[in-house]
Amino acid sequence: MSNADRFEFPAVNLNSATGFEYYRLSAPCSRLTAWSHSSEAGQRPFSGSAARPGYTLVRFSCASNQVVSNSNFYSDRESRMPVNPKTVKGRRDLTFETFHDVVTDVEQLVASRNCRMLGNWSLPVLINHLTMTMHSSIDGFSAKAPFLIRLIGPLIKRSVVYGKKLSPGIKLPANAVQAAFPSGNSAHEALADLKAAFSRALTERMEADHPAFGRMTHEEWLLMQLRHAEMHLSFAIPD
Repeated sequence: MSNADRFEFPAVNLNSATGFEYYRLSAPCSRLTAWSHSSEAGQRPFSGSAARPGYTLVRFSCASNQVVSNSNFYSDRESRMPVNPKTVKGRRDLTFETFHDVVTDVEQLVASRNCRMLGNWSLPVLINHLTMTMHSSIDGFSAKAPFLIRLIGPLIKRSVVYGKKLSPGIKLPANAVQAAFPSGNSAHEALADLKAAFSRALTERMEADHPAFGRMTHEEWLLMQLRHAEMHLSFAIPD
């Protein structure tokens, strides 16, 4: 039985490099069914709202030979054409006052049956990005913004840090994207890592230089992390 034959619907294999095979729907479908290599007796049906082609991925574990998710959690940017974050409609309007607020929101997203991602990143990758930023604000960032950005960064830092909202759509250098948006784990694993990062930030000082703004105090980083989380998580829509 071929990989694609495991499913009742037409599917496209996207990636199997990390021990999981990802399938993107190529036709509308309201019921997903998959079975193990060895026997149809091991099939695990999934039913719910109709899935839209190009937006829903099926995550198949190579180790256990079974579907582990059919959620948009795994709608990585490779699964469809990139979108312009500045023009995305339907984002959530979020306001976080504490790290606890952020964790509570992420917990609800991870628990959602089908978290719809409006932007270019899957939910685990997006959470990983928040975690990476948290650790880097303590340990330091490996990359810096281009010289001209660093030149004007300190001049606009206050308006950004103390502003009400961050604007999406900032483009990172190509060589910095992978480090800034790491992948390879599940949403539940990403959530656990985020909780550990937040716990660390509550007991250690976030005083590393910002890649664009330069020197930052712990208090400025606290505000920046909250605005940063609001912006990114606004693209995640729970079912």
